Amino acid sequence: MRHEALRAHESLLEATEAGDRERAEEVASAHLSIARDKTVAWAESTTIRAAAVARAD
Repeated sequence: MRHEALRAHESLLEATEAGDRERAEEVASAHLSIARDKTVAWAESTTIRAAAVARAD
């Protein structure tokens, strides 16, 4: 999974550097969609305990 995310970031950078806005949008949209789906699937099978969440400040 991590390798997939890194590859998506590389593809996004390549498209951005090449000035290919359409490709950059496609890559970003697909990457975010996959990340959202995986997060939702994980969250559906996981109990999140509020006490376990660290405070950022």
